[in-house]
Amino acid sequence: MPAIFVAIRIVLWALLAAPLSLLLTGTFHDLRLPLPRFVGSALAWVIAGFILAWALPLFGQHLGLPWAVAHP
Repeated sequence: MPAIFVAIRIVLWALLAAPLSLLLTGTFHDLRLPLPRFVGSALAWVIAGFILAWALPLFGQHLGLPWAVAHP
């Protein structure tokens, strides 16, 4: 798999995780859970990974990714 396709997947993962991290961190802070930034960020990265694994086969071709890369 060429490096550009790996970079596209990482960028998409980060773009999904960033707003989730803000949302979860704020929620966990309001719930007064310990380490809200760490827990919120870690959980956001995991959720973003699941979303990416689900959505990339559906929308990968629209992003210019070849079929083999969009369907791991």
